[in-house]
Order: sequence, then C-alpha cells, then structure tokens
Amino acid sequence: MGGDQGGQVWIGDVSVLTSDGTELVTNGDFQSGVAGWEGGAATAENIKTHPIGTEGYAEYIDVDSFVDWFLISEITKNVDSMFFSSMFLNVMPGEKIKMGPLWDFDLSFGNVDYADSRYAEGWWVKYHPWYERLFQDPAFVEEVKVRFAFFKGNQDFILNKIDAYAEQLQWAQQENNDKWQTIGQYVWPNPVVFDTYQEEVDHMKEWYVNRMNWLDSALDSL
Repeated sequence: MGGDQGGQVWIGDVSVLTSDGTELVTNGDFQSGVAGWEGGAATAENIKTHPIGTEGYAEYIDVDSFVDWFLISEITKNVDSMFFSSMFLNVMPGEKIKMGPLWDFDLSFGNVDYADSRYAEGWWVKYHPWYERLFQDPAFVEEVKVRFAFFKGNQDFILNKIDAYAEQLQWAQQENNDKWQTIGQYVWPNPVVFDTYQEEVDHMKEWYVNRMNWLDSALDSL
C-alpha cells in the first residue's frame, strides 16, 4: 500500500529481516529516519567491532556488493558516488541490504572542473562515514584488495573496450559535432578541452591508467 503523509511518499508493510527471520528494520523505522547506522542492529559500534563472518554488519549487508560498488565508484571517481545524488541500495524481504545499482557516470573519469575528482590521485569514496567504518575492519580491507587485483588484472581489457567503443561511436560523434560543435569547445564541466575526438579518448585512457596505478599503490599501503 502506498500513500502520502505530510508530503512524504511512503510504502506500507515494509520490513527488513535477517536470515533467521528477525525483523531488523520496519516501515516505521524508514519513515522516522532511524533505519541507519545510528539505529537498530546495524550500528557504528557493530561495524567497528564485528568482522566479516560474525554477528556484526555482515549479518545485514551483502559485503560483495559493497566491495564492488566501492571499487567501481572509486576507480572512476564518480562525482555522484560521494553521496551527493543518484545513490541506490536495494533490499528484498528476507535478504541482506545490497549496494546498487550503479548509476550516473557522466561526471566520472576526471570529467569535472569543480571537484578533486578531476585528479587521478586521492581517495574519493573511502572517507564517507559508512565506508570509513567498514575500512576499520581488516577483513573488509582484504576483501577490497583481493577484488581490486581482479580489476587491475583486467586493465588492458578495459582499455581495449574503450578503443572498441570509441570506434563504434566514430560516426555518431562526428554527426553530433556537426550539429552542436562541441569538439574543441568548453562544455560544462570539462576540466580540459581538446581539439579532436581522438584526443578526448586518449585523455580518458591516460586518466584511467593513472587512476589504477594510484589505487594499486594506495591499497597496498593499507
């Protein structure tokens, strides 16, 4: 059932259950805003003190989805992944909370001129309160390192994909530029402007390689 209460859209008969059927979050919790780390079983204290495989946060969240969401968002330095907008989680009754779907990558791969995400160096998502807590667990850090090694090992595959997609878009981008004249012109929020389509593609690839190298070193030091 759905309705409107005081200008808020709400959904009735909603609950989040643990694997043994214990009710973790009720519809009332969602409406009152207590369904966060500060309320219920998924508290900040649990995140700090209970590693993966015990009664702590891993009882309530799908850790693999949190790892993948973090790495893809951190690799691309997606602006909106810094919990500004387009943030999605999904919950099925009786299942764990999952991050995703991933969304909104127009301001990623350094394509922004008003935030530090334009640079290939530096953390972007890691210091958000949820992930800052998760990174206090050595087991979670190890999960991130192992998964990143997979992405790093497939770096050439991604670079080849960029080239393949750039080739497929060759004629479409030319027609787009014929109509709108965007190549060689500033289009918000481009941090740099190039005179050719190929230069744009090469810049994206260079940024991606530099980003992967920085993350490889940064994760190794954790």
